[in-house]
Amino acid sequence: IGVDSKGMLLDEQESWRFGPENGGLHNASISYKYPGCLWLTIQYLNLLVLVDVRPENMMQIKQIYQVPSWLKTDSGEIKHVGGPHCTRECPHTGNIWACLKGALDDQKNNNPCGKLSQCCDPDKLKEHMEVHSKDAAFDIKIPNSFAVWQLDPKDYNPDIYGKGGKLYLCRNSPPMLALDSKGNAWIPQDQSDTIQFIDQEKKVSEQLTVPWPEKAKVDERHTGPGIATAPDGSIWMVQLETNASLVRVDPETKERVLYEIQTPAWARGIRMIHLDFRAASAPGHHNRIYAISSTLLQDESTA
Repeated sequence: IGVDSKGMLLDEQESWRFGPENGGLHNASISYKYPGCLWLTIQYLNLLVLVDVRPENMMQIKQIYQVPSWLKTDSGEIKHVGGPHCTRECPHTGNIWACLKGALDDQKNNNPCGKLSQCCDPDKLKEHMEVHSKDAAFDIKIPNSFAVWQLDPKDYNPDIYGKGGKLYLCRNSPPMLALDSKGNAWIPQDQSDTIQFIDQEKKVSEQLTVPWPEKAKVDERHTGPGIATAPDGSIWMVQLETNASLVRVDPETKERVLYEIQTPAWARGIRMIHLDFRAASAPGHHNRIYAISSTLLQDESTA
């Protein structure tokens, strides 16, 4: 989709088929090491793919990583993981990160996005992953747990544990992640009430509590899925089923602060699902947050 010099969409569109129809193509993010290329996740094939989207090399595949399908806990228990929901390349360290959200809750009523979206539908995930798991070219097991994968590309080896990367067990379930200026990862878990922090250098993780609005019901306290890094380096996250609330995290101190936004008179509520930032365009101007309020969660929600 073309964009003009003022950032407006042009009436010029092209599209390409990528992967099988039931591959589960889901998330796209930019590559810093390879300008003009995008990282794509193919959930049901357990793949991360780097693809060139420059006109002269359109859809040329540069790299393919098979994500790990299992991990061993500290107690020695084997957990099956997979279904990469999103991936990010760190501009500071070059590490590749992926949220392995594959083990979705069978109780769809407990999975807000899964009510209407196939990308979070446990039945579709199981159906398609079972089909692809029969192909020896892919490393696929039906996930029964959740994890985040950290990979230094130079260490990638599909034949060893973790495929050369580090796996971190996490709570149900990691949809997105944001990276701070030190390359550390911050991960919401949209069926849990905490945010996971991973120290990329020490390779350790911890679960951090976050503040909630007083009226937030206990069974609706779910972090994310949307999370983003602000121009000032802070981390901001939506709170999936609460009304018009955001959490700001200071990466240096790990302080978490709740922000409640006034709901317009014409809306019953604003339940935000994703957000991003635009840096101030001139001195004296402010950074801006752009948030999406989705009818996946509430019919009256409006962007």
